[in-house]
Amino acid sequence: MKSHLIHRLSLLFLLVLSSSPSRAIQPSVEGNLPLLDSSSPDMSSEEKLQICKDEELGVKLLCNPDWELQTGKEAILIIISSDPAVTLTIARQKSPIVSLEQLSNSLLTELGQYEEGFDTERTRLANQEAIKVKGFYKNYSQVRLLDYYLVHDSFLYMILFSVNPKEEWDHYKFLIKKVAESLSFIDSDDVSSY
Repeated sequence: MKSHLIHRLSLLFLLVLSSSPSRAIQPSVEGNLPLLDSSSPDMSSEEKLQICKDEELGVKLLCNPDWELQTGKEAILIIISSDPAVTLTIARQKSPIVSLEQLSNSLLTELGQYEEGFDTERTRLANQEAIKVKGFYKNYSQVRLLDYYLVHDSFLYMILFSVNPKEEWDHYKFLIKKVAESLSFIDSDDVSSY
């Protein structure tokens, strides 16, 4: 059943997509980079990642121009693979949350719809403090989740990866790690890099 491809973000994504024109994430002039792990059957060694940026959200990251995108004013959904279902959602919301200490486990459970027993850790993402959450989706335990939450310029950013079925995680974990580590905010980048 692929209807839960968008899984826990469907309501959030519908909210940010309503009344917002679609846009494309633009490849940057920074060029192509090879995948970290090209041993997966769906990822050939010829496949390339590019630095792409989304001006509306103010982010740049590695992406493949062939990945399907759905965009909204405050979110992008990137379908890395449709079979198995591998997605990345980057969403932001104006938030009364001004520090990561306000993101309690109960609030994270509500935001991410995690199955009981999820793991959290402090980390750095996009050169900022972040909370990393590893777990499974509450209503579909076959969906493995790796999410990051951080506060930037008065917005709560949610960087949300999902792999379904969870048994495919090992085929995509290096790609997910590479994409996550590439994320940065455009406003904090050196302007001369463009």
